Amino acid sequence: MHFTEKYVSAHVVHTRTATVASSASSQEKPLREAMENTRDVAAVAKIGKLLGKHLSMAELR
Repeated sequence: MHFTEKYVSAHVVHTRTATVASSASSQEKPLREAMENTRDVAAVAKIGKLLGKHLSMAELR
């Protein structure tokens, strides 16, 4: 997780390949439009849910 004064972002690194498997940020338009505040606990929870969705759709080995 990375916090700035305005936004929150997170990424998940695939250990075997050392590449970013998924990332999400409160700067993304769909998230930004759906949030009152882009840097609070609710924003972090939404980013976590989005990361979970991305990872469940990814075919990681």
